[in-house]
Amino acid sequence: MRLEQDLDRLGQESLEELMERTPYRVQPIARAPRRRLSLRGPLLVLLAIVLAGFFIVRPFSYHAVATAPVHPQMYSDGTYVFMKMQPNNPVLPVGYNPCLKLPVVINFAGATPDIRDTLAQALREVNAATGMHLEYVGTSQLHRRDVRNTGSILVSFDSVASDDVLDGAAAVGGSSSYDAAVAGSTQYYVGGAVTLNRDAFNGYPRDLQVAILMHELGHALGLAHAPGEHELMSAHGSGSYHFQHGDLTGLAKLGQLPCQ
Repeated sequence: MRLEQDLDRLGQESLEELMERTPYRVQPIARAPRRRLSLRGPLLVLLAIVLAGFFIVRPFSYHAVATAPVHPQMYSDGTYVFMKMQPNNPVLPVGYNPCLKLPVVINFAGATPDIRDTLAQALREVNAATGMHLEYVGTSQLHRRDVRNTGSILVSFDSVASDDVLDGAAAVGGSSSYDAAVAGSTQYYVGGAVTLNRDAFNGYPRDLQVAILMHELGHALGLAHAPGEHELMSAHGSGSYHFQHGDLTGLAKLGQLPCQ
């Protein structure tokens, strides 16, 4: 789970271009014309409601992300390190705007069959720790090298043969930031990527896959490797599949950046 600290050199593509390629739209349901009251009419309406609930409501509830707490808990013990600090405020980290939903997209090429469920579990843990709202919104054809100012986090699969940054790593993660338009104002990340080594990641058990995603999403949000060996964000693998006190405190602070 080697740290990918800087994606600033990657290609540019706007979030609008991404979403044009992978639309996420709800199709309107046409209303039936009025008919005279009969037994057949109510039965057809009931059938339509049942079918609509199956095809429309079920997918949305299935992929809903649990509401995160407004003020996540912090701890006095544990260790954490931020990837980048604000240039005019050395105690404030760079992160995403916590008052905006952060879209997450998946490139399914080479993916595990249950990656959506695995990612949803990791997102629940991250949202609970940060108080932010990371949300899966759809698919993408992009790769790590294509990501910069997308306004979203890309989860994709690749191999060492096509992306040598994965050499010796189960996954890499990181985000790119931009300079604040007004001197002294807060800098934010504007796009990130989590790339999973399909030759390694795809063979791991589900709980380890979730832990790897949590670790790499931590990088994408702004955490560097923690010096403490017991933290999930440790560079050497803590043996834990859950965020520890240092991880939770660092993530909570990233979720409390000033809103813009």
